[in-house]
Amino acid sequence: MIQKATFFFTLAVIGLTPVSLPAATGSIRYFQLAGPIWDPYTTSGNPEMQSFIRDHVWGIGTFSPFFDQKLSWMPAGWVYCDSYAIYANSPVVTQHPEWILKDANGRNLYIPWGCSNGTCPQYAGDIANPAFRNYQISQIRTALSAGGATPYGYRGLWLDDVNLQMAVGDGNGYWVTPIDSNTHQLMRSSSWENYFAQLVELIRASLPPTVEILHNSVWYAGSNSQDPYVGRQIAAANYVNVERGFGDGGLTGGTGQFALSTLMRFVDRVHSLGSAVVIEDYYLADQTYSLANYFLINNGFDCFGIAEQTPGNWPARLYSINLGAALSARYAWTPNPGGMLWRRDFSNGFVLVNEPGAPLQTLNLPPGVVDTDGHPVRTVTLNAKQGGIYLYSYVR
Repeated sequence: MIQKATFFFTLAVIGLTPVSLPAATGSIRYFQLAGPIWDPYTTSGNPEMQSFIRDHVWGIGTFSPFFDQKLSWMPAGWVYCDSYAIYANSPVVTQHPEWILKDANGRNLYIPWGCSNGTCPQYAGDIANPAFRNYQISQIRTALSAGGATPYGYRGLWLDDVNLQMAVGDGNGYWVTPIDSNTHQLMRSSSWENYFAQLVELIRASLPPTVEILHNSVWYAGSNSQDPYVGRQIAAANYVNVERGFGDGGLTGGTGQFALSTLMRFVDRVHSLGSAVVIEDYYLADQTYSLANYFLINNGFDCFGIAEQTPGNWPARLYSINLGAALSARYAWTPNPGGMLWRRDFSNGFVLVNEPGAPLQTLNLPPGVVDTDGHPVRTVTLNAKQGGIYLYSYVR
């Protein structure tokens, strides 16, 4: 069994035809959506820390006005804006009540998040209303210019709640179908998708081409490749954020709606439309597995980050690895009967991933393979939802 696995391993490496992808497919482009745990580092005022962040973080998603004055030392900032939120404490609530979506009884509706005691922090703005759309675009332009506080401005826009699913609810967080302000009837799902596609296209058209846009959307809403509205939404972004990333505990094996392979096919669709992805994992415990998956899909422009990662626990060796240029796209590999691994080969190494729920896989590797710490590896055992990153020793 082990000899057979080794034979197939060698055959796979030497029999591949190189694909047309940039050399960066085998390296990490790190993007941090920075939460409060990053505040001690971004507010320290320490020039060495500022240099570290600038040198190791390709882009940082953050908030205005908190980060406005920090753009002088970290210009690769992407400012947060919500696509259709009207905050409950905003004067817009009383100045323009017609901009808030209503239910069939005329009651205000919310974005169903953070709700308690019959209310939620954000009303759901009427994405079909041209005046509301224009207001949102003006807010975005103000945020991108750092509110006029600095001469720098943000490099990109981190646009949240790009919900092609109709995410509207009552004050208890229960989803409710709103009234369509154009037809005065209950809004159809297709109309919601069309309005949202129009909104993000208007946002894209209103900003200079140099401003890069990241959409935080629900990836499985885009897994249907026949949905034209999702395609329009993806095409209006430079990057699509995959929240929870490959470490998401809801991902399964197989080919269902929430399968790992379905997520990877969604990434393929994003790439086919000229955009890239930001893989936003949550937990350091999933780091190696998540990174192996990232290398399976990386087209050289994709990004990776982990919410729990900080400069204080930065894995310098891991994040500096270079697998080189991809020799192939990912492929299903069966080194042992009854089991399948995802695999991708690079000029300097390869990655392996065992899906959630899959049987344990054990195989021998040929001489000259090392792990990310430089230790020789001859035998690999991968349980379900485990992955590995391996380098050829001659490149270390």
